[in-house]
Amino acid sequence: MYSSPIMSVAHSATRTDNRRRPYLARHPASTIKALLNTSLLMKIPNWLLTFAENIDTLKCIKRRWQLELDLKMPARWGGARAGSGRNPGLVTIRVRRGVPSLRSVRLVRELERSFRVSAERANIRVVHYSIQHDHVHLLTEAADAAALGRGMKSIAARLARAVNRVFARRGAVLDGRYHHRELATPREVRAALAYVLLNARKHAAQRVPASVASGFGLDPASSSRWFEGWADHPVPPADRPAVARPRTWLLRAGWRRHGLIRLEEVPGSETSRSRGVS
Repeated sequence: MYSSPIMSVAHSATRTDNRRRPYLARHPASTIKALLNTSLLMKIPNWLLTFAENIDTLKCIKRRWQLELDLKMPARWGGARAGSGRNPGLVTIRVRRGVPSLRSVRLVRELERSFRVSAERANIRVVHYSIQHDHVHLLTEAADAAALGRGMKSIAARLARAVNRVFARRGAVLDGRYHHRELATPREVRAALAYVLLNARKHAAQRVPASVASGFGLDPASSSRWFEGWADHPVPPADRPAVARPRTWLLRAGWRRHGLIRLEEVPGSETSRSRGVS
């Protein structure tokens, strides 16, 4: 049986390529060029021949451009200022009703060890934290939304395992997903720092006068003792902190434009609201 060059080329392309792909993708430039020596030459539009002959060239240009883009734009903690990164965020994780208080001394120590191990993870950085009776506040830095999601999944799992291990219980611990709020300005970051580090004082002010709550010291169930931005507190202790050092400009220095944080501040009070703390 006579087999023409056209039939041989078509048969080869059919066997090796996916039928569902577009015609030009299934028949690259080499296949189209084989048709140039056949009697079908006059039946193929000139624009189709020109486009087919340049398919390989276009693919090479695309690959080269992608390679150059990868080399020129490495993964980093981006941002408007040199050395800064993605805007920090305020994260809240809540636990279900019936779970014992998270401010148990044993659990606080367990979570502190966990934060110390995971503080410098590649996906997410925990810069500060505050543990309350039924929720945990975190100030975090992440390269992007995907990294934030992966990092929070790991932190939530560590929290749930620690609760069940310390209280010798089983079952679900967390009450739904975490809540995340991006912090984009120095004022927002200062407010978030005061809110997290002085959160126990905020809750105490709901039970006692704010003047009494303002006399409380540093919260042992938080990272406040490693904070370096107090206006009236000595140098942080020399022990290894359970939190990561901030990399974003907002958390490193930007928030200081609105003043250092005073120990007597009570988040949510009139004085704090005048400084942007809510």
